[in-house]
Amino acid sequence: MPNNQKDRVKKNRKKALFTVLFLAVFAVYALLVTSLWGHACPINLVFGVPCPGCGLTRAVMLVFRGDFIGAFFMHPLVFTLPLIGALFIAAFFSERFSRSKVFSALCVFFSALFIGVYVYRMIAFFPSEEPMAFNENSLLFFLKRLLNK
Repeated sequence: MPNNQKDRVKKNRKKALFTVLFLAVFAVYALLVTSLWGHACPINLVFGVPCPGCGLTRAVMLVFRGDFIGAFFMHPLVFTLPLIGALFIAAFFSERFSRSKVFSALCVFFSALFIGVYVYRMIAFFPSEEPMAFNENSLLFFLKRLLNK
């Protein structure tokens, strides 16, 4: 095997290991924080408002249970996650693809889609309907209550 190909194989193995480690750390974080505070969203924990991805973890869990309608209502973009995952895996392992206009355009498209759905959900459901509910136990409102005393 030529050195250039060996280097590429070595680089791809390092990327794969990094990806597995990142996902493992994220999973541990999500499980730990969820068991302590009920949810893992750092934006919700600090500010008390939902983020554009709020409800995705619960939606994925509903998909795994076969409740596709419930998953859609928890977060309508849950079914785009395999596409987004495949997109980023392809970009992670292909430098050429990660620099392409197609990758950039798809990133802009999915970002705009998430922001659009977030704005709609904030207007239609905030502050009382899960997952777009207001979190009165957030750090920001804990500090506010502490300062008001």
